[in-house]
Amino acid sequence: MKKYCFRIDDISWDMNYKNFERIRDLLFKYDIRPVIGVIPNNKDEKLRTQSQGNGISEEKLWDEVKMLQKEKGWSIALHGYEHRYVNNESGMFNVNKQSEFAGLSYEEQYEKIQNGLDIFSKHNIIADAFMAPGHSLDFNTVKVLHDCEINVITDGKKALPYCKNGILFIPQINPWPWLGMWGMDTACFHVNLWNDALFERLEKYIKNHRKNIVNFDQVVSAMVKDNRVTLYGNGAILIAINNLSEYYLKGMQSLIKLGANVKHKLLR
Repeated sequence: MKKYCFRIDDISWDMNYKNFERIRDLLFKYDIRPVIGVIPNNKDEKLRTQSQGNGISEEKLWDEVKMLQKEKGWSIALHGYEHRYVNNESGMFNVNKQSEFAGLSYEEQYEKIQNGLDIFSKHNIIADAFMAPGHSLDFNTVKVLHDCEINVITDGKKALPYCKNGILFIPQINPWPWLGMWGMDTACFHVNLWNDALFERLEKYIKNHRKNIVNFDQVVSAMVKDNRVTLYGNGAILIAINNLSEYYLKGMQSLIKLGANVKHKLLR
């Protein structure tokens, strides 16, 4: 049975807080604990524009994040530092040709991540995971995270969570949950511009498929013990399944792309 956990991107004081309140309360209603990506020092003007003037004060943002982590058990990811793209690198996952981190030196990336962690620490927030803006990171990023004792990344292109260089990668392949036969994925929500229809669609999915949804912190706790990432059960089988899943996912992505091209030609 396909399992999903949820993540909410682009959390900052200048987000569309009305939409964030709405998805927050929806997840409260069904007792779902996601991971949320908090931008420590947002400098992304595009995100500010998307908020449509519905931002909040910095103080209220940090109080909210602390409440969600300490009282509700939500996981908090360091979502970059400024969420400001500085180059056209696509990183190890080759998703978007823009990055805040990929392509930079270890020292440059360390400074950004440490600055973000310092802001978190100032507000008594612990980074449970890392969420790269644009899904773009490289092996320097992974090394910095390991050295900064962040051992979970919410990203990856395999069918199941996997360990690489001492870091647990929890896959993020599809932006929306869909019914598959097996595997685990993370649905990725950008709620700044959501409308009523999307909120209604999400609630309908939750009502119909609550058993397919797992909490992010539960996935992590099943694989991280004493701050070390390990593979439980038959590790060899898990690794083999993930290696095979890369070919399966690439094949599915090719079919989807082919279908989109055919549809485009038929509509011309």
